[in-house]
Amino acid sequence: MSQSNSERSKRKKQEDDWMSTNEPETPVDNGVSPTPDSNMQQSTSKSALLSCEMCQNYETNLTIMQEEERRLKTEIKSLKGITTRYEEVIAKDRSYKQDLEKRMAELAAETEDIVDKAIKENLRLDTSLKKFTEQQTKELLAHKAEIDTLSGAFATYETNYAELSKKYKDLLGFNRSSADEMRSEVIDLPQEVDKLQFICLTLREELIELKAARNHERNVSKDEITVLREQFSESFRVKEGVERDLLNQVNDLNTKLGIASSKLVSVGDAVAISDEQSRKIRDLQEAVAELEAQVTQVQNERQAVEMTAQNYKARCSALQQELDTMECVQKDFVKLSQSLQIQLEKIRQSEQEVRWQWEEDVENCSGCEVSIARLRPKPRCHHCVKLFCEQCVKTKVPSGPNRRPAPVCQVCHTLLDREGRPFFAQDPK
Repeated sequence: MSQSNSERSKRKKQEDDWMSTNEPETPVDNGVSPTPDSNMQQSTSKSALLSCEMCQNYETNLTIMQEEERRLKTEIKSLKGITTRYEEVIAKDRSYKQDLEKRMAELAAETEDIVDKAIKENLRLDTSLKKFTEQQTKELLAHKAEIDTLSGAFATYETNYAELSKKYKDLLGFNRSSADEMRSEVIDLPQEVDKLQFICLTLREELIELKAARNHERNVSKDEITVLREQFSESFRVKEGVERDLLNQVNDLNTKLGIASSKLVSVGDAVAISDEQSRKIRDLQEAVAELEAQVTQVQNERQAVEMTAQNYKARCSALQQELDTMECVQKDFVKLSQSLQIQLEKIRQSEQEVRWQWEEDVENCSGCEVSIARLRPKPRCHHCVKLFCEQCVKTKVPSGPNRRPAPVCQVCHTLLDREGRPFFAQDPK
């Protein structure tokens, strides 16, 4: 960069020298005052000599820049090789990491499947056990409620039976005097026949009632005994059936409980296997973390190499840009040399004739060859006094002590305006 800066300063100095060399000795005024032929010839020879020297300098600088470009390309090629090697190492590490992650994912998936199956089986067994327990509890409660209902009905029947027995006893005269009491009583028979007959009739009626009540009581008792026997037999059969069903259910639940216990043992084994798999997964995760740390380190190194490569690329771009600028400047100076040669040839030709051009003698512009036959007055450069079109003399420079603007052609404007851009360096429209 320092070399390019020095080349720029050197080039600027040469351009200033060239412009100062080609600067006219007398200022331009509004009148037509052509410069002497000797000054023009001397300025032309100096500009041609300076153009040749600058071309040689630019060729030398171009050779140096090309060598620098080749050196930078060699460095970039070596850096690309280093970057490629680092990329291969990173690709291998990434592939190994992906394989390890794939194996870990497969192992974790298998472990999760085993654990999920064990958990689902355990949940299913717990649900079945709860279901059977609830069913047994419901059936026990139902049977207890049924037994309580039967006990209440039996108590009601006993109460009704007691009431009916009491009524029957009252009706049958069980509360009357017993035979012993009647035996112990004193027999007091009346002396009158009517009273004796009344007593006999009364006793006869009582005896008939007693026999009828006894017969009725026997029949009712037999019927009740038969009904109670049937009810007792039915209750006994129902009780035996309920006990048998409950016993079968308890046996089934015990069997299922044993199966569930064995499956719980299997689930415990599965949990142990899951713990072992979890330990392996932790080990693999630690290995992956170590590999990730290594990959991170390699990536940091790669970033550093890429940063260096980017710096070299930026430097190459800057040098390429400077090279393009130098080539552009070289092309501009080639154009300048050609233009100066053309101008020199024109000046040499003009040495043999008067520079002043009469308007009726010139029909085309001296710069762009456009027809100016109809223009009156025809535009003229106030420095070289040639006739041009309006477009070719649109540039102006200050002249005279009052610094009034004077129209000049592009070539004269380049010679007079030291700070302006040369006409040959302008982009074509």
